[in-house]
Amino acid sequence: MVYSYWSLFCALAFASYSSASATTSTRNIIWVDGPDQGTNQTDSGTPDNITQLVTENTRVTHVILSSAHLNNPTDAPPYVNFWSDLPINSSKTAFIWPQVKQLQQNGVKVLLSFGGADDGSWGHLLDNFAKFYAPLLQALKDYEFDGIDLDIETDYTTAGALQLLEKLNDDMGSDFILTMSPVQDCLSESGDCSFGSINYQYLDNNGSYPDRANSKLVSWYNGQFYAGGGDGANSPSEYETVVDAGFDASRVVFGVADCSVDGSGWYPLSTYNSTVTQLREKYGSDFGGAFGWDWNNAGSCDGLAHPWQWRVLFCNL
Repeated sequence: MVYSYWSLFCALAFASYSSASATTSTRNIIWVDGPDQGTNQTDSGTPDNITQLVTENTRVTHVILSSAHLNNPTDAPPYVNFWSDLPINSSKTAFIWPQVKQLQQNGVKVLLSFGGADDGSWGHLLDNFAKFYAPLLQALKDYEFDGIDLDIETDYTTAGALQLLEKLNDDMGSDFILTMSPVQDCLSESGDCSFGSINYQYLDNNGSYPDRANSKLVSWYNGQFYAGGGDGANSPSEYETVVDAGFDASRVVFGVADCSVDGSGWYPLSTYNSTVTQLREKYGSDFGGAFGWDWNNAGSCDGLAHPWQWRVLFCNL
Protein backbone atom coordinates (compact mmCIF):
# COMPACT_ATOMS: atom_id res chain seq x y z
CA MET A 1 0.00 0.00 0.00
CA VAL A 2 1.02 3.54 -0.49
CA TYR A 3 0.99 4.45 3.19
CA SER A 4 -0.27 7.81 4.47
CA TYR A 5 0.46 7.11 8.12
CA TRP A 6 -3.02 6.99 9.52
CA SER A 7 -4.88 4.77 7.17
CA LEU A 8 -7.72 2.63 8.28
CA PHE A 9 -8.11 0.06 5.65
CA CYS A 10 -11.82 -0.44 5.88
CA ALA A 11 -12.88 -3.58 4.11
CA LEU A 12 -16.56 -3.10 3.55
CA ALA A 13 -18.86 -5.75 4.92
CA PHE A 14 -22.42 -5.25 3.94
CA ALA A 15 -25.73 -6.11 5.54
CA SER A 16 -25.17 -9.86 5.54
CA TYR A 17 -22.08 -9.61 7.78
CA SER A 18 -21.70 -11.67 10.93
CA SER A 19 -18.88 -10.14 13.00
CA ALA A 20 -17.57 -13.43 14.34
CA SER A 21 -16.96 -15.07 10.99
CA ALA A 22 -14.00 -14.80 8.65
CA THR A 23 -16.04 -16.64 6.02
CA THR A 24 -18.63 -13.90 5.61
CA SER A 25 -18.96 -13.23 1.92
CA THR A 26 -19.22 -9.44 2.14
CA ARG A 27 -16.98 -7.33 4.33
CA ASN A 28 -16.69 -3.62 5.03
CA ILE A 29 -13.06 -2.85 5.89
CA ILE A 30 -11.12 0.35 6.51
CA TRP A 31 -7.38 0.91 6.96
CA VAL A 32 -6.07 3.33 9.58
CA ASP A 33 -2.56 4.65 9.21
CA GLY A 34 -0.66 6.74 11.74
CA PRO A 35 -1.01 10.46 12.45
CA ASP A 36 0.73 12.74 9.98
CA GLN A 37 -0.51 15.38 7.57
CA GLY A 38 -3.71 13.61 6.61
CA THR A 39 -6.56 15.72 5.31
CA ASN A 40 -9.27 14.85 7.81
CA GLN A 41 -7.72 15.78 11.15
CA THR A 42 -8.90 17.72 14.13
CA ASP A 43 -7.53 21.17 14.93
CA SER A 44 -5.01 19.55 17.26
CA GLY A 45 -3.49 17.65 14.33
CA THR A 46 -4.71 14.20 15.32
CA PRO A 47 -6.95 12.12 13.06
CA ASP A 48 -10.70 11.93 13.48
CA ASN A 49 -11.59 9.50 16.26
CA ILE A 50 -12.04 6.07 14.72
CA THR A 51 -14.84 5.20 17.14
CA GLN A 52 -17.00 7.25 14.76
CA LEU A 53 -17.03 4.09 12.69
CA VAL A 54 -19.50 2.66 15.20
CA THR A 55 -21.12 5.80 16.63
CA GLU A 56 -22.05 7.01 13.12
CA ASN A 57 -23.40 3.62 12.04
CA THR A 58 -21.00 3.09 9.13
CA ARG A 59 -21.48 -0.69 9.36
CA VAL A 60 -17.73 -1.25 9.16
CA THR A 61 -16.82 -4.83 10.00
CA HIS A 62 -13.02 -4.81 10.06
CA VAL A 63 -10.39 -2.17 10.77
CA ILE A 64 -6.77 -2.72 9.72
CA LEU A 65 -4.22 -0.60 11.58
CA SER A 66 -1.33 0.28 9.31
CA SER A 67 1.44 -0.36 9.48
CA ALA A 68 3.96 -2.33 11.52
CA HIS A 69 7.59 -3.01 10.63
CA LEU A 70 10.48 -4.79 12.30
CA ASN A 71 13.36 -2.72 13.66
CA ASN A 72 16.85 -4.11 14.26
CA PRO A 73 18.86 -1.77 16.54
CA THR A 74 22.53 -2.60 17.03
CA ASP A 75 22.40 -2.18 20.81
CA ALA A 76 19.02 -3.69 21.71
CA PRO A 77 16.72 -6.59 20.81
CA PRO A 78 14.54 -6.18 17.71
CA TYR A 79 11.15 -4.57 18.18
CA VAL A 80 8.02 -3.64 16.23
CA ASN A 81 7.79 -0.16 14.73
CA PHE A 82 4.36 1.35 14.31
CA TRP A 83 3.33 4.60 12.61
CA SER A 84 6.24 6.71 11.41
CA ASP A 85 8.76 4.31 12.93
CA LEU A 86 7.50 4.76 16.48
CA PRO A 87 7.85 1.77 18.80
CA ILE A 88 4.42 0.19 19.09
CA ASN A 89 4.42 0.92 22.83
CA SER A 90 5.27 4.61 22.33
CA SER A 91 3.31 7.15 24.36
CA LYS A 92 2.53 8.89 21.05
CA THR A 93 0.41 5.94 19.93
CA ALA A 94 -1.26 5.31 23.29
CA PHE A 95 -4.42 7.22 22.34
CA ILE A 96 -5.39 4.65 19.71
CA TRP A 97 -5.68 1.56 21.94
CA PRO A 98 -8.80 2.64 23.90
CA GLN A 99 -10.43 3.44 20.56
CA VAL A 100 -9.48 0.01 19.25
CA LYS A 101 -10.97 -1.62 22.32
CA GLN A 102 -14.23 0.27 21.85
CA LEU A 103 -14.44 -0.92 18.25
CA GLN A 104 -13.88 -4.51 19.34
CA GLN A 105 -16.50 -4.21 22.04
CA ASN A 106 -18.95 -3.23 19.31
CA GLY A 107 -18.18 -6.27 17.17
CA VAL A 108 -15.57 -4.77 14.83
CA LYS A 109 -12.55 -6.98 14.19
CA VAL A 110 -9.21 -5.14 14.33
CA LEU A 111 -6.19 -6.39 12.39
CA LEU A 112 -2.58 -5.22 12.25
CA SER A 113 -1.10 -4.50 8.82
CA PHE A 114 2.47 -5.75 8.58
CA GLY A 115 5.04 -4.92 5.93
CA GLY A 116 4.18 -2.80 2.92
CA ALA A 117 6.95 -1.24 0.89
CA ASP A 118 9.40 -1.64 3.78
CA ASP A 119 12.34 -3.78 2.67
CA GLY A 120 13.74 -4.28 6.15
CA SER A 121 10.98 -6.32 7.75
CA TRP A 122 10.87 -9.04 5.12
CA GLY A 123 14.65 -9.17 4.85
CA HIS A 124 14.95 -9.57 8.63
CA LEU A 125 12.55 -12.51 8.59
CA LEU A 126 14.51 -14.17 5.81
CA ASP A 127 17.80 -13.66 7.65
CA ASN A 128 16.66 -14.89 11.06
CA PHE A 129 13.02 -15.91 11.25
CA ALA A 130 12.95 -16.92 14.93
CA LYS A 131 14.66 -13.73 16.13
CA PHE A 132 12.36 -11.33 14.29
CA TYR A 133 9.14 -13.32 14.46
CA ALA A 134 9.20 -13.21 18.27
CA PRO A 135 8.53 -9.44 18.70
CA LEU A 136 5.84 -9.52 16.02
CA LEU A 137 4.03 -12.35 17.77
CA GLN A 138 4.33 -10.57 21.12
CA ALA A 139 2.82 -7.37 19.72
CA LEU A 140 -0.15 -9.29 18.32
CA LYS A 141 -0.76 -10.81 21.74
CA ASP A 142 -0.08 -7.69 23.82
CA TYR A 143 -2.53 -5.52 21.87
CA GLU A 144 -5.10 -8.29 21.39
CA PHE A 145 -5.42 -8.01 17.64
CA ASP A 146 -8.05 -10.18 15.96
CA GLY A 147 -5.82 -10.83 12.98
CA ILE A 148 -2.98 -9.66 10.77
CA ASP A 149 -2.72 -8.51 7.17
CA LEU A 150 0.51 -9.29 5.32
CA ASP A 151 1.30 -6.58 2.76
CA ILE A 152 4.29 -7.83 0.75
CA GLU A 153 5.38 -5.21 -1.77
CA THR A 154 9.07 -6.10 -1.94
CA ASP A 155 11.02 -9.23 -2.83
CA TYR A 156 10.13 -12.07 -0.48
CA THR A 157 9.76 -15.77 -1.05
CA THR A 158 6.49 -17.63 -1.39
CA ALA A 159 7.93 -20.28 0.92
CA GLY A 160 8.70 -17.57 3.48
CA ALA A 161 5.15 -16.25 3.30
CA LEU A 162 3.75 -19.75 3.83
CA GLN A 163 6.11 -20.27 6.77
CA LEU A 164 4.94 -17.05 8.41
CA LEU A 165 1.26 -17.85 7.84
CA GLU A 166 1.66 -21.37 9.22
CA LYS A 167 3.51 -20.14 12.31
CA LEU A 168 0.89 -17.48 13.00
CA ASN A 169 -1.84 -20.09 12.68
CA ASP A 170 -0.01 -22.42 15.07
CA ASP A 171 0.66 -19.71 17.66
CA MET A 172 -2.53 -17.63 17.44
CA GLY A 173 -5.07 -20.33 16.64
CA SER A 174 -7.39 -21.13 13.77
CA ASP A 175 -9.79 -18.27 14.61
CA PHE A 176 -7.05 -15.66 14.17
CA ILE A 177 -7.72 -13.84 10.89
CA LEU A 178 -4.92 -14.06 8.31
CA THR A 179 -5.22 -11.83 5.23
CA MET A 180 -2.92 -10.54 2.49
CA SER A 181 -3.02 -7.37 0.36
CA PRO A 182 -1.73 -8.01 -3.15
CA VAL A 183 -2.24 -5.58 -5.99
CA GLN A 184 -4.72 -6.81 -8.58
CA ASP A 185 -2.23 -8.10 -11.14
CA CYS A 186 -0.66 -10.43 -8.55
CA LEU A 187 -3.98 -12.28 -8.47
CA SER A 188 -4.32 -12.51 -12.24
CA GLU A 189 -3.83 -15.74 -14.15
CA SER A 190 -0.24 -14.83 -15.08
CA GLY A 191 0.59 -13.93 -11.48
CA ASP A 192 3.06 -11.25 -12.59
CA CYS A 193 3.24 -8.75 -9.72
CA SER A 194 3.85 -5.03 -10.08
CA PHE A 195 4.80 -5.01 -6.38
CA GLY A 196 6.40 -8.00 -4.66
CA SER A 197 7.32 -11.45 -5.90
CA ILE A 198 4.84 -13.80 -4.23
CA ASN A 199 3.19 -16.50 -6.35
CA TYR A 200 -0.31 -16.20 -4.90
CA GLN A 201 -1.70 -19.03 -7.01
CA TYR A 202 0.90 -21.42 -5.58
CA LEU A 203 0.51 -20.03 -2.07
CA ASP A 204 -3.25 -20.43 -2.10
CA ASN A 205 -3.16 -23.92 -3.58
CA ASN A 206 -0.64 -25.02 -0.93
CA GLY A 207 -2.21 -23.13 1.96
CA SER A 208 -5.02 -25.55 2.78
CA TYR A 209 -5.84 -26.00 6.46
CA PRO A 210 -9.02 -27.97 7.26
CA ASP A 211 -9.34 -26.44 10.75
CA ARG A 212 -9.53 -22.87 9.45
CA ALA A 213 -12.46 -20.98 7.96
CA ASN A 214 -12.66 -21.69 4.23
CA SER A 215 -10.12 -24.48 4.92
CA LYS A 216 -7.45 -21.98 3.85
CA LEU A 217 -4.54 -20.34 5.66
CA VAL A 218 -5.41 -17.01 4.05
CA SER A 219 -8.88 -15.98 5.19
CA TRP A 220 -9.25 -13.60 2.24
CA TYR A 221 -7.28 -11.28 -0.04
CA ASN A 222 -7.57 -7.50 0.24
CA GLY A 223 -7.04 -6.77 -3.45
CA GLN A 224 -5.58 -3.39 -4.35
CA PHE A 225 -7.45 -2.31 -7.48
CA TYR A 226 -5.54 0.99 -7.67
CA ALA A 227 -2.01 2.48 -7.55
CA GLY A 228 -0.52 0.96 -10.67
CA GLY A 229 -1.02 -2.74 -10.07
CA GLY A 230 -4.62 -2.43 -11.14
CA ASP A 231 -6.44 0.82 -11.79
CA GLY A 232 -9.72 -0.70 -12.88
CA ALA A 233 -12.01 0.26 -10.02
CA ASN A 234 -14.26 2.04 -12.52
CA SER A 235 -15.63 -1.25 -13.85
CA PRO A 236 -16.08 -4.87 -12.67
CA SER A 237 -13.65 -6.27 -15.26
CA GLU A 238 -10.43 -6.45 -13.20
CA TYR A 239 -12.23 -8.06 -10.26
CA GLU A 240 -13.78 -10.56 -12.67
CA THR A 241 -10.29 -11.33 -14.01
CA VAL A 242 -9.16 -12.31 -10.51
CA VAL A 243 -12.16 -14.60 -10.02
CA ASP A 244 -11.60 -16.13 -13.46
CA ALA A 245 -8.01 -16.88 -12.41
CA GLY A 246 -9.35 -19.23 -9.74
CA PHE A 247 -9.80 -17.07 -6.63
CA ASP A 248 -13.27 -17.44 -5.17
CA ALA A 249 -15.18 -14.15 -5.07
CA SER A 250 -16.01 -14.74 -1.40
CA ARG A 251 -12.28 -14.45 -0.61
CA VAL A 252 -11.48 -11.37 -2.71
CA VAL A 253 -12.17 -7.91 -1.28
CA PHE A 254 -12.46 -5.07 -3.78
CA GLY A 255 -10.06 -2.33 -2.66
CA VAL A 256 -10.19 1.27 -3.89
CA ALA A 257 -8.40 4.56 -3.25
CA ASP A 258 -10.84 6.87 -1.50
CA CYS A 259 -9.00 10.04 -2.55
CA SER A 260 -6.53 10.86 -5.32
CA VAL A 261 -3.72 11.52 -2.82
CA ASP A 262 -3.91 7.85 -1.79
CA GLY A 263 -2.77 6.51 -5.14
CA SER A 264 -3.53 6.46 -8.83
CA GLY A 265 -6.80 5.05 -10.03
CA TRP A 266 -9.08 7.14 -7.81
CA TYR A 267 -12.70 7.61 -8.90
CA PRO A 268 -15.61 9.45 -7.26
CA LEU A 269 -18.09 7.65 -5.04
CA SER A 270 -20.69 7.39 -7.77
CA THR A 271 -18.29 5.35 -9.91
CA TYR A 272 -17.36 3.01 -7.06
CA ASN A 273 -20.99 2.54 -6.14
CA SER A 274 -21.80 1.59 -9.72
CA THR A 275 -18.95 -0.93 -9.87
CA VAL A 276 -19.78 -2.53 -6.53
CA THR A 277 -23.47 -2.70 -7.42
CA GLN A 278 -22.58 -4.63 -10.58
CA LEU A 279 -20.30 -6.98 -8.63
CA ARG A 280 -22.99 -7.67 -6.06
CA GLU A 281 -25.52 -8.34 -8.80
CA LYS A 282 -23.16 -10.82 -10.47
CA TYR A 283 -21.78 -12.63 -7.42
CA GLY A 284 -24.61 -12.13 -4.94
CA SER A 285 -23.78 -13.24 -1.40
CA ASP A 286 -20.45 -14.60 -2.68
CA PHE A 287 -19.09 -11.10 -3.25
CA GLY A 288 -16.19 -10.68 -0.82
CA GLY A 289 -16.76 -7.04 0.09
CA ALA A 290 -14.84 -3.82 -0.43
CA PHE A 291 -12.37 -1.51 1.28
CA GLY A 292 -11.19 2.07 0.94
CA TRP A 293 -7.62 3.31 1.34
CA ASP A 294 -7.49 5.27 3.65
CA TRP A 295 -9.27 6.74 6.69
CA ASN A 296 -7.39 10.04 6.80
CA ASN A 297 -8.38 11.16 3.35
CA ALA A 298 -11.68 9.36 2.88
CA GLY A 299 -14.27 11.69 1.43
CA SER A 300 -12.05 14.74 1.02
CA CYS A 301 -11.94 14.33 -2.78
CA ASP A 302 -15.73 13.97 -2.81
CA GLY A 303 -16.25 17.19 -0.85
CA LEU A 304 -17.10 15.51 2.46
CA ALA A 305 -15.96 16.90 5.80
CA HIS A 306 -15.31 13.65 7.68
CA PRO A 307 -14.10 10.16 6.74
CA TRP A 308 -17.07 8.43 8.31
CA GLN A 309 -19.40 10.20 5.87
CA TRP A 310 -17.61 8.55 2.96
CA ARG A 311 -17.88 5.19 4.69
CA VAL A 312 -21.64 5.60 5.14
CA LEU A 313 -22.19 6.51 1.50
CA PHE A 314 -19.94 3.70 0.29
CA CYS A 315 -21.67 1.14 2.50
CA ASN A 316 -25.25 2.18 1.79
CA LEU A 317 -25.28 1.03 -1.82
